[in-house]
Amino acid sequence: GLNFVKNNNLQGNNPGFSLSNGAGKGLYPYARLVDDNGNPINLIENNNTGFVQKAQAAGLQDWTYNPIQDINNTRNTNNITDIVANAGLRYNIIDGLNFEVKYQYESQQTLGNKNYGPQSFYARNLENQFAQVASNNSVSYPIPLGAIVDLNNSELSTHQGRAQLNFQKSFNKKNEITAIAGWEIKNIKVNSNANRYYGYDSNISTVNNFINYNPQFTQYDNIYNALNIPNFDAISGTLNRYLSYYANASYSYDGRYIISGSARQDGSNLFGVKTNQKSVPLWSTGIAWVINRESFYNSSWLPELKIRATYGLQGNVYTQASAYATATYKTSRGTGLPDAVLQNPPNDQLRWEKNGTFNIGVDFAFKNDIISGSIDYYRKNSNDLMAYAPVDPTIGITNTGGASRFFGNVAGMHSNGIDFTLNANILKGNFKWSSTYTLSYANPKVTTYDMPVSPIGSSYVTSGLINPVVGKSIYGLYSYQWAGLDPLNGNPQGYLHGKLSTDYASILAQTPLDSMVYKGPAIPPLFGSWRNTFSFKNVSLSINISYQFGYYFRAPSINYWQLFTTWTGSSDYANRWQKTGDEKTTYDTSMIYPANSSRDQFYTYSDALMQKGDHIRLEDITLSYDFAKAAWKRSPFKEIKVYGYASNLGLLWKANKLGLDPDYLNFPTAGKSFAIGVNLIF
Repeated sequence: GLNFVKNNNLQGNNPGFSLSNGAGKGLYPYARLVDDNGNPINLIENNNTGFVQKAQAAGLQDWTYNPIQDINNTRNTNNITDIVANAGLRYNIIDGLNFEVKYQYESQQTLGNKNYGPQSFYARNLENQFAQVASNNSVSYPIPLGAIVDLNNSELSTHQGRAQLNFQKSFNKKNEITAIAGWEIKNIKVNSNANRYYGYDSNISTVNNFINYNPQFTQYDNIYNALNIPNFDAISGTLNRYLSYYANASYSYDGRYIISGSARQDGSNLFGVKTNQKSVPLWSTGIAWVINRESFYNSSWLPELKIRATYGLQGNVYTQASAYATATYKTSRGTGLPDAVLQNPPNDQLRWEKNGTFNIGVDFAFKNDIISGSIDYYRKNSNDLMAYAPVDPTIGITNTGGASRFFGNVAGMHSNGIDFTLNANILKGNFKWSSTYTLSYANPKVTTYDMPVSPIGSSYVTSGLINPVVGKSIYGLYSYQWAGLDPLNGNPQGYLHGKLSTDYASILAQTPLDSMVYKGPAIPPLFGSWRNTFSFKNVSLSINISYQFGYYFRAPSINYWQLFTTWTGSSDYANRWQKTGDEKTTYDTSMIYPANSSRDQFYTYSDALMQKGDHIRLEDITLSYDFAKAAWKRSPFKEIKVYGYASNLGLLWKANKLGLDPDYLNFPTAGKSFAIGVNLIF
């Protein structure tokens, strides 16, 4: 088999929702992108208009920023070429026993090219920042004028081989044995490199390679700041190897009783030098009883009924983890010298994650297959789970965001769950109507956490993070207890040591975890879908609806400290407390200046902003038409199908009364997507 995919992507420099002033602030209030006639206009970026005008009069490049015009001044291309080839040989040894060898190779190349044109704001801004003005007022540019090009290339190659024995044999018409045993090896190699070129001239395809990254240059827009010219050249590579031995077998008697078992041992080079940590033994076993094959079973309305049960131990591994110290080497932008940032300390105790799962299920089908389905109940215990955990910052580990943490085996988890699927063929004939309904319930809870646990509630208020509190959901939401707004000044009120308080700094620093309000999980424990398909002759229409229930989210609201420092606003500003009596109709706090960050933080993480996340969503609609083969007798195709597809169609219902989509809280809702296509099968 051979599979080839070529994907070419081209886009301009559209900052979209993240459009900012370049200095850590969002757009200033009421910023306009076009004038009254719809013509693109300039925005004030890092520097005010007067400074920009003086710089241009001094001989520097135009420093104005026009975001709409700038979209086409930068070209981002990303080209992916992926080839997957696989081959296999099978040799029949004796009746029922064969040996096969399989091999798969994949080669994927990703070529990224970001070309900041000479008129792009990025190029002009960087060149002006490093511009040097001599005593005779002449201007020189350590960064040569022209385009700036960033190349990011990566190459992935994988080799995967398998040797396997297959056995299948029936004895006396009632006994059947099926078994496999094999060996598998996998090698994944990824190499990548990044290069930046200054002064690129597209007319003659040349660049200025004489860039001195060592000296620091005083910045034109900040004479107290000296920096090296940015150097983004980098080379990286990873090599991951996996080795597995496996076997499984099943025995069936008279098609009624089935027993199965499996065992495997997986190994990886990500783990330590100790042999028992490089690999992990895994196993599973199961039984099934096909009740409808029993002589005593004679139900005509439920002709298919099967009960099954399994238990197994699975292993997981994450490439972020390593038994060896990992570091990022780069050139410091501050000194121009090479430096290394330790990402993960050595950990020779690193182990595989182990998940033990017990499952019991029932499969059923009614007469004429009008209704069929399955229901499963499972219990899952997970040990040696890998996650980030805090570490002594003096060790020298600095992760993204400045945190000091390592990735290792630090926790355990338990979960009960139910999976239910129901298929229905409601109408048959020329007009058909089929329906599939799914329901899943799972609410995993932390059972062990091997790291020190903070007793202070402020450590657990950030949404979207794992909160390792034993006995609670792994994504539990905690909030400060809300006591309403002060009717005299609209200040938010909370509790400190059981008493009403507006000492926000003390509430944040001293409220213990057991005094926080635990609302529930931040991920839905109950979720599923309902798909209906209608067809008439060659036309088919499919409608898919999904739902999520039983979880909560923290609604975004006004934060005055962010408003004054980063210009991040909220429409809740219009609903803020302004006079006595407003506290009866709003929980949005009054505005004070200067802002009190502790006051805003208490309000942001208070119970007042907790909302139910339950919702029902129209996921997608597909309309297709199948051309009959009889109408295309001379066509080389076996099947021809044309289709239209629409997705991201929005909410049908939501539990919260604020008009918020729980999946899109701090960024715009995904736009509706439409596609048309043709499937041709030879």
